[in-house]
Amino acid sequence: MSLGQNIKKLRELQQVTLEQMASNLKISLEKYEKIELDEVDFSVSQLQNIAHLLKTSPEALFNPEGRTANFHGDYSQYNNYANQVEVAHFGTYIMNDKEFVLEVQERCFQRIHELSEQILQQNEELKKVVDLLQKTMA
Repeated sequence: MSLGQNIKKLRELQQVTLEQMASNLKISLEKYEKIELDEVDFSVSQLQNIAHLLKTSPEALFNPEGRTANFHGDYSQYNNYANQVEVAHFGTYIMNDKEFVLEVQERCFQRIHELSEQILQQNEELKKVVDLLQKTMA
């Protein structure tokens, strides 16, 4: 099932109308209908709002049957999970959320800086070891 179909299924299970969803999300009924038809992209914050309105998690919108995968270590499950939900859609939503992208970019820059500092420190320690070895051999 697609993301829009999953949202529709959960909305219907919660007995929430299209009009209620559109009103609570502060968007037009037409735009909300396009969300359920997978005809429009929307931001991560909108995805979170939809999940909140449906009393569930954003992950559950992709995965209404409760299937999960461990993306932090066992990537063998990833391919199976990707076939069950539309992960590509989620990537699009994330990339459209500029704040999220900027936060990830900042974290990457911080980590690169930390690693650079570690390399410089290790280089200095290696120079000391080489100097000590040269003195010992002389």
